[in-house]
Formats: sequence, C-alpha cells, structure tokens
Amino acid sequence: MPLSRLLGFFSRTARRAAAGASASDSDAERFFALRHHSFKLFLTAWNTFQETMTALEYTLCCDHPFGLYRVRALCTSMATQAFQCIKQLERLDPAPCEALYARFAELQNMVADDVYEPESCLLGPLVLPLGPDETDMEALSGQGRSPLVDPVTLRLEDVRRRLPDLVPRGFVVTAVGCQHFFQSGELQSEINRRIQAAGGLAPKHLAKLSRSLGQLVEDTPMPQDLAAEILAAVAR
Repeated sequence: MPLSRLLGFFSRTARRAAAGASASDSDAERFFALRHHSFKLFLTAWNTFQETMTALEYTLCCDHPFGLYRVRALCTSMATQAFQCIKQLERLDPAPCEALYARFAELQNMVADDVYEPESCLLGPLVLPLGPDETDMEALSGQGRSPLVDPVTLRLEDVRRRLPDLVPRGFVVTAVGCQHFFQSGELQSEINRRIQAAGGLAPKHLAKLSRSLGQLVEDTPMPQDLAAEILAAVAR
C-alpha cells in the first residue's frame, strides 16, 4: 500500500479532530491513542506478512525439498496477517474495507483450491459383504462417484466373477468406514500433528514416523457402530 494512502488515514483523523474541537482533551487523546494503536497493529501484521511471503518464495524457488504441509502453513499465516491488516485499516477508515474484504475472500478461495485438500464427506455403508451372491458391484464402484473400496478389492471381485470357486466369501471395510474411523476421536488431526512435528514426510523421517503412526492407529478405539458392523460381517 502506498505511504500516501496511509498518511491519508491520519489526515482524515486530523480533519475530524478539528471539526470536533469542542470535545474534551481527554476524549481527543483517547481517540488518538486508539487509532495510533490500530496503526501499530497494522504495521506489525504487514511486516509479518512480508516476512512470511519471503519465506514462501524461498521455499518455492530453492532446490531443497519441502512438503505441501509447509506451503499450507505459510499460506495460512499469510492469510491471517492479511486479514489483520484489513481489520486494523477498518478501524482507521472503514470506507474502503468492504472491497478489501471481498477481494480477500476471492484470493483465499483461489489459494484454497490449489493448496488445501478438499473436505469430503463420503456417504454409504461402512462394511460391504463379498461373496458369490452378496457382492454389489455398483456399490463397490461408487455408482459414478468415488469408489467405496480400493482397486485391489475391485480386481478381486472381477476374479470372483470369472473363477467363482477360487475366492472365498468375506467382507470389506469401505472408504466410508475408514473415513469414519480416522475422523473419530480426532485421529486424523493427531496424525497431521505428528507429521508436522516430525518435519514432514521427508524420507529420513518415514521409518520412525511410520512406527509412531502405526502404533497410534492400533491404540485408537474403533467407533462402536463400525465395530458392530464388522462383528456382524464376521458372524455372517
């Protein structure tokens, strides 16, 4: 933002103060102190934004490895500081800030499409039976949506159709069931936290991280509804 525009905020303040010269000195001092504090917060947020922007540019331009988790963290930090800038400017002069908020929302959506994983909410059964007369191939393939099972299960059922006596009956926990498990008890959030704390998915971290995450998944209680459906499938 040009310095002339920032100085304009204080020019408007001076004109308003002159128009209200009849106010008490204490009110005028308090009014100036609040605006001065807002301007200091704006400068702090702006400087932090510039530092984060530099860190992001360094991450993207250099030859060292980095993970998308770092880019997401930097983008989140930049968005936070940009929002703080607009918020403090609004306290100084609210007139131009409606357009700034609108543009901020547009840019945030553009960045989110490229950087952040879309939140998905899968619908469907938690467990599906597999057998000569039980397998619902349309349900397995997702009926035009995201498949409910992995490609290995789909290939297995293709083998069953061609060689029905070769593959025994069974069942599969669907993608819906897996998502339900990872979202229960903040398991996915804890996995993300451990990955970030370990420094990302760099090859040197994978062995230790794999053991840690594997033990975390084993120690996490299964949701009761998912456990009930699995036990029912085993009994069937």
